[in-house]
Order: sequence, then structure tokens, then C-alpha cells
Amino acid sequence: MAADDPVILGLVEAILDGDAPDWTSVESAATDSQRAVFTELQAIAAIGSAWRRGRIPSFHSPLHLASAVGSTWGQLRILEALGHGGFGTVYRAWDPQLDREVALKLLPAGDDAVSALEEGRLLAKVHHRNVVTIFGADRIGPYFGLGMELVHGETLEHVLVKEGLIDVPRVVALGRQLCEALAAVHRAGLVHRDVKAHNVMLEPSGRLVLMDFGAGRFLSKSSDQEFAGTPLYLAPEIFGGAAATAQSDLYSAGVLLYHLLTGRYPVEGRTLREVRDVHSRLEQRSSVRLQRPDLPRRLASAIDRALAIQPVDRFQTAESMAAALGAESSGRTRVPYAAALLGLATVTAVAVAYTTPGRQFARALSGPSFSSLGRAAISPETPTARRLSLPRGSVFGSGLSYDGRYFSFADRDSNLAVFDMSTGQTETLVRANGDQYAEFSIVAPDGKLVAYQWWTDRRTYEIRLVDRATKSVRTLLRDDDLDYPLPIDWAKDGSKILVWTRTTQRVGRIMLADVTSGKLQVVREINAGVPLGLSLSTDGRYVAYDLPLSEDNQTRAIHIVDTMGIDDRIPPTEKDANDRFPLWTPDGQRLFFISDRSGSADGWLVPVRDGEATAEPTLVVRNLGRVESLGLTWEGAFYYRLTVGAFDVNEITLDPATMLPLSKPRRVAKHFAASNIGPSYSPDGRQLAYISIRDGLGGRPTRTIVVHDFETGAERELNPPLDLGTAPARWSPEGRRLLVGASVIDVGTGAVVPVVNRGLDRDLTAFGPTRWASDGTSVLYEQERTGVVKHSLAGRPDEVVYAYGVDSSVGRIHRFEVSPDGQRLAFSAFLRDGNGSVLRVVTPGGAIELARRMSPEMITVQAWSSDGRFILFTTLRTGAPPPHELWRVPAWGGPPEHLTSIAGATQLNPMAFNPKGTALAYTTGTPLQELWMMEHFLPKPR
Repeated sequence: MAADDPVILGLVEAILDGDAPDWTSVESAATDSQRAVFTELQAIAAIGSAWRRGRIPSFHSPLHLASAVGSTWGQLRILEALGHGGFGTVYRAWDPQLDREVALKLLPAGDDAVSALEEGRLLAKVHHRNVVTIFGADRIGPYFGLGMELVHGETLEHVLVKEGLIDVPRVVALGRQLCEALAAVHRAGLVHRDVKAHNVMLEPSGRLVLMDFGAGRFLSKSSDQEFAGTPLYLAPEIFGGAAATAQSDLYSAGVLLYHLLTGRYPVEGRTLREVRDVHSRLEQRSSVRLQRPDLPRRLASAIDRALAIQPVDRFQTAESMAAALGAESSGRTRVPYAAALLGLATVTAVAVAYTTPGRQFARALSGPSFSSLGRAAISPETPTARRLSLPRGSVFGSGLSYDGRYFSFADRDSNLAVFDMSTGQTETLVRANGDQYAEFSIVAPDGKLVAYQWWTDRRTYEIRLVDRATKSVRTLLRDDDLDYPLPIDWAKDGSKILVWTRTTQRVGRIMLADVTSGKLQVVREINAGVPLGLSLSTDGRYVAYDLPLSEDNQTRAIHIVDTMGIDDRIPPTEKDANDRFPLWTPDGQRLFFISDRSGSADGWLVPVRDGEATAEPTLVVRNLGRVESLGLTWEGAFYYRLTVGAFDVNEITLDPATMLPLSKPRRVAKHFAASNIGPSYSPDGRQLAYISIRDGLGGRPTRTIVVHDFETGAERELNPPLDLGTAPARWSPEGRRLLVGASVIDVGTGAVVPVVNRGLDRDLTAFGPTRWASDGTSVLYEQERTGVVKHSLAGRPDEVVYAYGVDSSVGRIHRFEVSPDGQRLAFSAFLRDGNGSVLRVVTPGGAIELARRMSPEMITVQAWSSDGRFILFTTLRTGAPPPHELWRVPAWGGPPEHLTSIAGATQLNPMAFNPKGTALAYTTGTPLQELWMMEHFLPKPR
């Protein structure tokens, strides 16, 4: 080796500086003589790193490549070392319980073990075909481990070295897959921080897989002191100590595409210090077309934008970067749709998150279960799952046909429509008419009829049938003594419909409606509780449903009832097991259901004969996540709604005079991190109430109200028998009650009183924004097609505070807040033409417009100042990630004043300001709901 070899000297300098070189990148471009030296330098760097951290690696530990083979970690037997780097070692391992190979990544469990374990469990919730599937995370002894999908393929760096520069169409396809992967990661509230060619695998099938989350961190947790990633791929701001963001990930993605097309990097240097110096001198980035003049302008423009020096000049979302790359392949720009969901939900409604435009309706990816490992060859018996992309606006009242082809839904205008998954076409069947509109619907087995719920001009619900061919409509169920009848399931021969409803006396009923005659048959009456799932057996003889064990114990058990109402049986259950969402399998001999009896939300199967279970349930698919079942097709494909993403409640200290932040964000919750939403301060500011999402594990309800006391640090939990949705818990003026959606909860006793009943079940709380009136004797709520209504708790007539239609230019209100004196109402709403949004205040003298923003910027009211002088609101570009810009405007009019940026805040819930104006609490991240389909997971019947 030459003593003045600049590469070797640069590595030595980096090691002495305490920087970790990217050995994989270095080795790929090294000569044979240099590689011999690299081995020695790696050992020196590892020892130095261990000394700096205060721990020495054991050369007999599983992390040492040679000695690991043949040892075990937990139940996994290590077979082979696949590779190693600065963040750990990856092994091929064998799971004897599942009889499969898996990939196991082990890292020393140092001071950040708790954070690493938390990250791993969050990553396990990221399900996307282009993101490596994380099956589990745990700490055993001195090591933290990730169990993950074993991907068979090559890294993009190896492909580049082997094949040379990648052609344009292939780079475009790879770039779009990479952006879709990053979009899934960012939706989960995470940043990758080490996107590079060595961390992206390519399977022979063309599937790209984003790997190695060892450097990943929460979007809200990256500190100024952390420095991770490969220098040549790092965004300029990272060298200045800025926290990693989605935009820094997209910069790295731009570097990767640049590298695949040119074989070089946009900023080059032999050492970390040189790369940092080049970035510090750059004022303007040169285009990739200087290296490749032959590149199409659209592709070059997309890469140049991703590589912009300032984060604000880059793509703000991975979806928008994917769309820009898609424009190159399609010849046209696809504009992603962005709209705020208004919080309307029913217990059976399906809210489907759509994230990528275009007509690729199903994206295959490895299953979200630990039993679906081993991607080398997928046989018909290998469980696989894929996320389905549906029409924009298909967010309410959705149903699926038995063949999985047709998807019925109420669109954004409450029209009844059907989406054909095989053609990508949407067909409108019944249009809303004034105050009459469609809600929940289900498709007949042959796809010819759709049964749907219809809100009539008589202010009652009916169940109607529409013929898809002729568009003819007839009423199947009309009974003013029945509240909110829901069509749930079709008989397999199409002759009857399973219906759930309640009488006006609040007695629940499971019913069968004859499609031809309309005759109704009561199968079972239920005095307490509401099923999450009901299913009619293949032969039409039995109904399976779940119910809470009691009003005080929301743990659910599954019941089977004969359609003649003769018997009611419960399949084998376990103490404290939360069994829910039963579905009959196509053969009619088994029940598939979701249960936490093994500690996570898994899929179970129990054999049934003549309405009785004949054996103990067996586990068939693991770790489905936050799942709600929708149905099984004729071929046994399982359709389900999956809630993904990390979210939490943060608080910052404010200067009460200027409203400017005085502290960094801090997490409020002491337990169940990354699962909390909807903060609200008590009138004295001493307590903060928020909603904690617990996934129904351990027999808990899926939503728990937590009351945090700032003085004592204590937390108290309320478990009302309600589906709390995403509505925040609002304190009453006297501080003894909480308003959650349409129900009032006594903070002391937990007692629940429904206060608004527009034909809605008491469990259906999140039907629109609700707020306390200032005197605590009334509540205000937004009612679709009416406006904001003041509802007296003492039985006085309702009063319309703001009526829709007064101003034809203003559309539906998406949020409102009441002034401290109760005399004024501030609201934000979309313009009816869809070109913007407005902030207005309603006074006894009329409405005053205070601010307006044109699309794609969106304005949202947040709160009144405690003295009533100002209204606080935020602005955000639709389709873009946070930060939100926080403003205040005089309540009687005047120019808005920009206060600060709130990084990480979400539109999911309003921000909360404590009464003294000294603190702000808000929800970070966004839980998204996706429609998924899993197949090849049901064992064949014996």
C-alpha cells in the first residue's frame, strides 16, 4: 500500500474524527490492495466506536460473524451471516415453530435499546410491498433483534456494478417504487435516514425492497446531536445539525437515482469533512443533465427538484415525487388529490386511505403476518396480502361482493356508487337528492343488486335495493320504529339480507329481510352492546356475531345463533381473550375471527358443525395489526381495513403574550407511546384529557380516555362503552364532564349520557364536530345539510346557529370553535367551488370573513384566545406534510399575524391551548386506514 494513498488516508482521518465510514460503499469502489487494508481499518473503527460508547464487543457474541452460526437467539437458530455494518449484523435464521427461514438483524442493546425496540415495533406496522416486512422486535440479553422478511435478490449497488448504468425506463420504475416505499414509512411517522443503493434490494421479479432501518428514527425524535446515514447521500441541512425529515429522505432518493443514471454522486468527496465543505460552498445545484444530456427533461427536472439545496424547494411528499416520476412514464402529470375527512363514521363504515394515483388497483407485497415468511418462491399455499387502491372519495359506507370484484360505497356527495376492481371503472347508481342520500351498502352475490341505507326526507332511515342494470329502486325496509337499520350481509343465494337495527326503545335486533317479499324475521334481540361483526353462514342457517361480555367488561366473545332463534352458542374462548369480527368460511364449516388471545391481533379459525364448535380454535395468521374485518370471498380471500401510522400527543410551552414557543415538543403520555390523539385542557389548565388507542388488547376497549394531571404526574383512565373514533374529549366549562362526539362522560364516575340522537346509536359518537356552549347547558354540533345546531341538554328546542345556504359560496364546515363569552362562533370551511377555504366568525350581527386561502393551501380554525380577542388558525398546503403555520387574527377583523411553525402537527384533531395561553398540545402523525386483501392463508378443510 502506498503511504500516501488518499483513500486510505481519508478513511483513517474519518475514523480518528469519530465518523463511521460506509464500508459497503467504500469496498465497492476499492482495488484489491485497498480491500486488504479495509479489513484492518474496520476492526480498528469498531473497537474505537465501542470504547466511545463505553462498551466492548464480545468476540464470542452472536454479533461476531464466525461464532454466531449454529447458535440461537430466542427460538431462532442462526444459519448464516449475510452481512454487517455500522448498525448491526444480519443473519439467515430458521424458525422451527413456523418451519421457515427468516432474516434476523441483531444490534447491541445499549442505552438506546428502549428506543430501538419501540422503533422496531412501529416498523412492524408498515405494510407495503416495497418495504421489507418487519415481523417482530424484541430484546433478549444484551442484544436487540429484528425479525424480518428474507429477501432474495441483489442490492442496487451490486446491480449497478454488474450491469453498468441503468436505462431510463428502469430507473423511472425503480424510482416510483422507492417513493411509494418512503411514503409508507413517512405515513407511519418515521424517517429512514439511510436511503442508498446498498439499502435497496431488487428481486428477480422486479420488486424493489427498501431495507435496513437501522438508522431510522421517529420524525419528531431526531435530535440535533444525532448523525446517521451515508455522507454522499445526506442532505445539506443534515451536515448543519438539522434533524432528519421526509425531505432529507427524498434528497437521498434523488442521489440514488442520480447515481443509477450517472455512476457518480451530485456532491463528491473522499472524506466526510470534504463532503461537508462542498455542501457549505454550494449556492445552486447543477442539473443532472450536465452529466447525462440525453435524459428526458421531466425525469431530470424531478431529480433536480429532489436534490434542491433548500428542503422547502424539494418535493414535500414522497407521493408527489412518485407522481412526477410517473409523469415521465405516462407522458402526463398526475395531480394527487387531497381532502380533509370530516370525521363522519358509523360502527360499520369503511374509511379507506388512498395514497397513490393511477390505475394500479392492487399492489402485491409480503403478508403482514409472521407466518408469511420466505419470499423465494410464493406457492398458492403461501399467505400473501396486498393493499387495494380505491377511488378517491370512497370513504363511507363501503361493501364488498363475494367474488371480490365489486366495491360499493357512498361517494363524497353521498351518491351510491360501485367500483369494479377488474376494470377500474366507477358506476354511479343512485344520486343524492337534497336532504336524501345514501350511506352504508352491500353488493349481492351475483353483483346485480345493491342493498343500501337511505336517509329520507322524513328524517328516518330505510333499506333500499337498486338494480345495477336498470337503475330501478325499491324499498325493502321502512319502519319508523326502527333506528338506523344497517344491511350487513347477503344470503349466498341472494334471497335474504342480514340486518342489524335497534328499536326506538333501544333494543338491538338481528333480522333477516326477504329480498322478494320484504318480510322481516327477528333472529335475536339484544338488550346491551353492539356487535362489531355479524356474518350469515353459507347455508343461511346460522348467524355469528360478537358482543361485549357485559357493560363493565368490553372484552368480546363470539356467539352463534340459529336463524330460527332457537339457540345461542359460544365457541371455545379463553379468559380475557378479546374475540371479534367473526366470518363464516366459504365451506360453511369454520369460523374465522380476530383475537388477541396470543398477545397480538391475530387471525384464528374454529371448526363448527350444526352451530357448535367441534374443536379448539387454531392460529392461522399472526400480527394483523389494527384490523377490522370486512369479509371473505368465495375463494377464501380476506378483506380487511387496516389502521396504520404512528401518532401521539405533544406539548410545547408558549409565551402567553406573543404565543411563540419557549420549549421543544415533549410527549405527554406516560404509557402507550405513539398511540394517542385528541388533547384537551381542563378549564383550570391542571389536567389534559386525550384518547389512547389500545387496539383492544388485554380485554380493553379500543379507545381509552386518559386524564393526565400536570401537578402530580398521575394518569387516570376512563373506559366508556363507546366507539370513540378520533373525536377529542372536550372539557365542560365547570370541568366535571367530557364531551366526546355525541356523548357526555362524567369524569368522576365514567357514566355516559347520549346528548344528540339524530337516529344515531349511542355508540356512534363521531358524526361531526361538537363543542360545549359556554354555559355548559347546551352543546353545539355540525349537522350535515343543516349547519351548526345548538342542542339543549335540558330539553329545549334546537336552535340553528349557522345555517348552510346563507352564503352559497361556502361549503361544509370542517371545524368550528365557540368564543369564551359564548356569543360568537369561529369556523373554517371549504369554498363550494373547491378552490380554497375560509375562516369566518359568526356574531349576533352576522358573519365576518377573517382570512381566506386559495387551493392548494388550506386554512383551519384552532382556538380562541382566553380573552376572546384573537382567533388562532393554521395553514397547510394540502397533500403536503407538516409543519403547520400558526397564525392569529383579531376576532373583529384585521390582518392575520404569523406566529410560528408547528412541526409534526396533524389535521386529525384541533390544537389545544391551555387557559393561561402558556402551553399548546397537539396530535402528531396521522393514523391512516387502508383496505387490504389477504389470500392463501386458510387451511384446506379436513
